[in-house]
Amino acid sequence: MEDIKEKKIKALLHLYNNRKLKDKDIPYLHGFLSFIKNIEPEYFNKLKSKYNEKLFHQLAKESYILSKKEKEKEMITHEKL
Repeated sequence: MEDIKEKKIKALLHLYNNRKLKDKDIPYLHGFLSFIKNIEPEYFNKLKSKYNEKLFHQLAKESYILSKKEKEKEMITHEKL
């Protein structure tokens, strides 16, 4: 993985770990990590061991909740049209 993407993912994880990542960026971070897991599993495992598995589990859970809320908002908007 190129340096810029590695720095970006580490920065996003740092922000998330310190509860400073915006809600709208949480599903993006989760998707980015899923991509890395499939493309570069060794790097993903390195990140997972550095930030701990509990953080990754919480991220996945929070991403799911936020995505679900966003879909519900979209459905309400479409119903009004």
